[in-house]
Amino acid sequence: MKRILPVALATATLALCTAPAHANATVEEGRVGIHVQGHGLRVDTVDGYMDGQPAGTRAQLYTLAARSTPHNITGWQNATHHTWGLTKTSIVHWYWKGGRTFPDGTKLCIAFNKAPGDNPCAIIHR
Repeated sequence: MKRILPVALATATLALCTAPAHANATVEEGRVGIHVQGHGLRVDTVDGYMDGQPAGTRAQLYTLAARSTPHNITGWQNATHHTWGLTKTSIVHWYWKGGRTFPDGTKLCIAFNKAPGDNPCAIIHR
């Protein structure tokens, strides 16, 4: 009976390691968060949010590929302000019809002009 447990554990670990590719992720860093949805290496939508509603809040997306410099993939977009009870949030949204494909291992990052230093990145991987 004691030998069955390691075999079952190894089988479960192997099944988890061979999961299908996906581009779904939610990452938060400081006051800023990024939520990415897609399938495989294709990204369909990206949502960015920041705590607070400072005037003139804008955001942009950029990529960090292995051994390369940051590359802007969108321009600065004005954020919309939303309030839920006592929570105040600035939100931006990008939608690419048909999706946008990125190389494996690419970091998709967001930068808000009112939150310097808080730039979370979601890794697009198989």
